[in-house]
Amino acid sequence: MSRPCGPRALVLMAVFLLLAGGCGDSTGGRQEISGTVTLKGQPLDEGFIQFLPLDNASPDQLATRSGAMIQNGKYLIPKEKGLVPGKYRVVISSGEKKGPISDAEAGGPGPKSIFSKERIPADYNLKTKQVVEVKEGGPNQFDYAIP
Repeated sequence: MSRPCGPRALVLMAVFLLLAGGCGDSTGGRQEISGTVTLKGQPLDEGFIQFLPLDNASPDQLATRSGAMIQNGKYLIPKEKGLVPGKYRVVISSGEKKGPISDAEAGGPGPKSIFSKERIPADYNLKTKQVVEVKEGGPNQFDYAIP
């Protein structure tokens, strides 16, 4: 005949199940970040978006700066590489597509460099004024329509 479990046994069993079940967030509170970027009304073909902690950021934020490639106007930072809740400065960049400079431009044969002029206005990168707040549980979707 079996004996009913007492309160102490039930508490111990609950603790064991929680530990065995792997409770807790293995991502450290990071959040998935996604969005769209358009340039002059069209999806940005390719570029890069970065989320940088503000000067007064928490230590957790300082440890979780992140970024992603923009492809066909979309970007995604998965939760495991995402950001902890807080405010971040946003930097978007995309160079114009220009191949290697010619021998004539380089002053003769030899190593070539690729020059790429920034297509995104400075208000979105060098002098960014873009700030977002990442919130726990999201949705953390940030869209940009760049003129």
